[in-house]
Amino acid sequence: MSIILKTGAILTNEELFAIPADGDGWRLLPDGNRASIGNGASIGDGARIGDGARIGDGASIGNGASIGDWASIGDWASIGDWARIGDWARIGDWASIGDRASIGDGASIGNRASIGNGASIGDGARIGDGASIGNGASIGNWARIGDWARIGD
Repeated sequence: MSIILKTGAILTNEELFAIPADGDGWRLLPDGNRASIGNGASIGDGARIGDGARIGDGASIGNGASIGDWASIGDWASIGDWARIGDWARIGDWASIGDRASIGDGASIGNRASIGNGASIGDGARIGDGASIGNGASIGNWARIGDWARIGD
C-alpha cells in the first residue's frame, strides 16, 4: 500500500499515531479520524482531510485543499490547490476540481466531470457525469446539471 502524505498534511482530530511515510521516516497523523485514504493517493502540503472522509485510490489532493467531514473523493479524482470540498460532498471517479474551486456541503460531482478554477458549486447541487463547469462559474444550491452539459468556457 502506498500513501503519500506531504509535509503539513492534516487529518483532523487531536490524538496522534504514526504511519510509515514515503521512505523517509514516519509522519504523525491524528488518531480517531475515521478517514480512509486509498492506495497511491497523494495529499498535498497543508491539506486538511475531515473526519470520515474517503479518498479513493490514486486520487490527488492539492496543496492547502480542504476535504470536509464524510466527503467522498473518487478513484483517480484530482482536487486542485486550495479547493474546498464540503461536508458529505461526493466527487466521482476521474473528476477534476480546479484550484480554489468550492464544492458545497452535500453536493455531488459526477464521474469524469470537470469543475474549473475558482468555480463555486452550491450546497446539495448535482453535477452530472462528464459535465464541464467553466472557470469562475457559480452554480446555486440544489441546482441540477445534466450529464455531459457544458457551462461557461
